[in-house]
Amino acid sequence: MRTRLLLAAAAAAAFAAAGPAQAQSEPDPFQIGFADVLFSGEDGGRWAQRTASSGASAVRVNVYWSIVGPHEPENPRDPADPAYDFAAIDRAVRSADAAGLDVLMTVLSAPRWAEGPYRPSFEDAPAGTWRPDAAAYGDFARAISYRYSGSYPDPLRSGLLPEVDLYSAWNEPNISAYLTPQFEDGDNASAATYVELLNAFHDGVVAVNPDATIATGGTAPFGDPEARRRTAPLEFWREAMCLDDSLERADFCAAPERPRFDALAHHPISYLSSPNVPATNPDDVTVADFGELVELMRAAEDEGTVAPREDDRPHQVIAPEVWWETNPPERGGVSFRRQARYTALAIHLLWKKGADGVWFLQVRDAARDPADRRLTSYQTGVYTFTGRRKPAFRAVRFPFVTTRSGPGRLSAWGRAPAGGRLLIDVKLPGRHWQREASTLVRSGEVFTEDLTVRGKALIRAHVAGVRSLTWLQRR
Repeated sequence: MRTRLLLAAAAAAAFAAAGPAQAQSEPDPFQIGFADVLFSGEDGGRWAQRTASSGASAVRVNVYWSIVGPHEPENPRDPADPAYDFAAIDRAVRSADAAGLDVLMTVLSAPRWAEGPYRPSFEDAPAGTWRPDAAAYGDFARAISYRYSGSYPDPLRSGLLPEVDLYSAWNEPNISAYLTPQFEDGDNASAATYVELLNAFHDGVVAVNPDATIATGGTAPFGDPEARRRTAPLEFWREAMCLDDSLERADFCAAPERPRFDALAHHPISYLSSPNVPATNPDDVTVADFGELVELMRAAEDEGTVAPREDDRPHQVIAPEVWWETNPPERGGVSFRRQARYTALAIHLLWKKGADGVWFLQVRDAARDPADRRLTSYQTGVYTFTGRRKPAFRAVRFPFVTTRSGPGRLSAWGRAPAGGRLLIDVKLPGRHWQREASTLVRSGEVFTEDLTVRGKALIRAHVAGVRSLTWLQRR
């Protein structure tokens, strides 16, 4: 991805500036981003800049096919067809580019003309979900990848629209809120439908931009064995990738062909729980279970049930949506302090379990409406609705956690927001802060340090005038 090229260039520049003493380390390619409808609004530029100031390197922009193209176009592969309205998406892409941020573009929700026949009620199949036409979705993929190929004229100003080279095909295809039907005659049906959509989208994008990275739609974290309107994510991906419960090639493949993609996406949302808490259902996946998804991905590669990447590298695994609502103002949410702790811990655990990146929802809280439960009314940002920074902002900019590695031993982990000499200080109960570790780091480098600390303690890190939040090691 272009992100890795940019990081490589940044590493080279940092190397030249830092000199021989820091030559042994490089920035980690783990990507941190945010998803928010703000980026496509009139004030998107300001929020993209604030996103960049948090240390994030990417934004996630949702493209609702049903909104961009509500009426069937005469030339569906042409982004200039009058049936399309890309104005809001153009704004988001311009804002992100001006702030130096990459874009993950998630394309979802079929217009009515592209849904399948014999549609049930909207109660049984929400708008945009019913058996979407894979060929039409592939045509739309060509149109959108051409518009954001880096060679398409900007309709509002001189020059070209910025390039987008990271796409996600659909959103949460394992639940009926986004793809129906999920089950037929008691068996999963959504995985086979989804693989057709995914492959059509993949082929449409790479036909225009061969270097683009295609991610799957991020799956929702939980199934519902009783209501059968949600497929548990591990079950869904086993079906999609033709694996049995032992992660070996299944005797029967529900999907019509091997799925084609570069990155497997999943939303390991924990709602109110700590990222350390695993899901109850063995096929559900929260942050704590993310390693099982990575294991499934590697098994599909080994079994040959997923198409290899063009560059023959392993498939990436990403987490495009993670969040916790906060109280205030959401009475059922977690405190600001707990949101910050969970945020830092989620970054650490996802990195440790093999994820290649995480996107948090949102940058700024939405206006609170207790009667509205859509994502656009959530209180999950690192800014309040009035624009005040929450502690979670610093947790994203400088994630820092410690874990007990043995009696009297701690392992400190973090991601440096800047290059220079990193200092780690410890405060034991009833004592003053004491310097415990000192090391040289580069901007973006993931570091680990062994500390000698017994019992409960407060620990913090700082580098180049930037200080992490204080981490409480409880025992």
